[in-house]
Amino acid sequence: MKYLKVSMARPSEEWLRDILIQKLGDIGFDSFHEEGEELLCYIPKEQFDGQALAVVLEEEILTELSKDFTVTEEEDLNWNEEWEKHYFEPVEIIEGELAVRASFHKPVEGVRHEIIIDPKMAFGTGNHATTQAMLTLLSQINLTGASVIDMGCGSGILGIYAMKRGARKCVSVDIDEWSVANTQENANVNGVELTVIQGDVSALKQIPRSDIFLANINRNIILDDLEQYVNRLHPYGIMLLSGFLVDDLPLIMDAVTKYNLTAAGHIEMPGGWLAVRVVNQNA
Repeated sequence: MKYLKVSMARPSEEWLRDILIQKLGDIGFDSFHEEGEELLCYIPKEQFDGQALAVVLEEEILTELSKDFTVTEEEDLNWNEEWEKHYFEPVEIIEGELAVRASFHKPVEGVRHEIIIDPKMAFGTGNHATTQAMLTLLSQINLTGASVIDMGCGSGILGIYAMKRGARKCVSVDIDEWSVANTQENANVNGVELTVIQGDVSALKQIPRSDIFLANINRNIILDDLEQYVNRLHPYGIMLLSGFLVDDLPLIMDAVTKYNLTAAGHIEMPGGWLAVRVVNQNA
């Protein structure tokens, strides 16, 4: 798959960088690296829309950013080497419970569960606020014997954690071939079994209903696809949603109410990111 690399000035504030990344994700960008004073943003070549990028950079909340960027073509990069080069730190998501690291890190001591993630092109090192929020909410659920669907699985981190916590099965779905391959590799490294499917929301039709439904994607996709998510969730099953900001919560809650889901808690993270827990009231 051919990718384009868009290079632009790195926002000085972390919260602003996170908002920029979220909005770029909404228009198809799926991986980001910081390199010195630059932010490197990757998107499949066929999905790149220069006008959409310009519109994002003109948004009022991003007005302080430079509008200058360069576009170059990348193909068949070794994403393991790229992640080692850019190096992300091991992170203890939940004290004493869960840590995430890459295979080239030393083991993290003193945690009940350790997940090894070599993310390649896929999103999900455990360092982003939405991933941490989803993992935290997932840690609060009794997963023993549960069936799980992880929609937009990225690196597979959520499904891997669910299986380590005693889930009976997990079906992980992603539209991107890199993510599908990476999720399977990460599952193997962590000694768990995931059913990994490449596809968009239409792939859910072939998957039985689950007890737990996970979607850490972005606001627009969640709003568009929520009805299909609900159709794949058992009555009184639990759904965790993230990939959006606090300002998006009214839109999310309106959709949740429309499909007869009830709110059962949320976590707000630095940078204004949010994850919510809802329960399916459809009999």
